[in-house]
Amino acid sequence: MQAVILPKKPEKKLTDNYFTKEELAYFLEYVKKNKPERYPLYRFLAFSGVRIGEALALTWDDIDFNDATVTINKTISRGLNGPKIERPKT
Repeated sequence: MQAVILPKKPEKKLTDNYFTKEELAYFLEYVKKNKPERYPLYRFLAFSGVRIGEALALTWDDIDFNDATVTINKTISRGLNGPKIERPKT
């Protein structure tokens, strides 16, 4: 087995999985004009870095307007019997 030469794995080409500043501005402007009820969610996701499940699991108790903070302490995910609330990954 010491003489066996393993074939090299082809390198995976990484693709950009994010918006540029200009693309984000265009996207948010589009949502603001065409889906205004979704604009706050997309803006919050873009500028906070939280995951969608974490944002959807937020309650008013998680928001502190005096300190301008949001506490991420749960996430919503798909369970066998519908959505379920769990602890976040990190």
